[in-house]
Amino acid sequence: MKLSEIAAVERVHQCLMAMTEEPKSLSDTVNSLLCTKHYRKKVALLRSQNSTLITDYNTVMGKYISLQENNKILYEKIEALKKDITQLHRDVNQQ
Repeated sequence: MKLSEIAAVERVHQCLMAMTEEPKSLSDTVNSLLCTKHYRKKVALLRSQNSTLITDYNTVMGKYISLQENNKILYEKIEALKKDITQLHRDVNQQ
């Protein structure tokens, strides 16, 4: 085996050994399973994107709830106007 292959095998062995240990926290789990800096950076990027998505989702849900409340108010006004129109028709027809 070449030196680089031996190093790669050793790294895989270290990762597998880390997987068999009981990590103490989520960050320890991530660090033990993702043994390279590349994957740690990728996890950090994904966490950042996830945080942004959660913030965007909460913003959109707030606006959605506001729109639902406004729609309810508008539908109530429309129903009240329909009743007024019906009453006006009755009043006009009685005269």
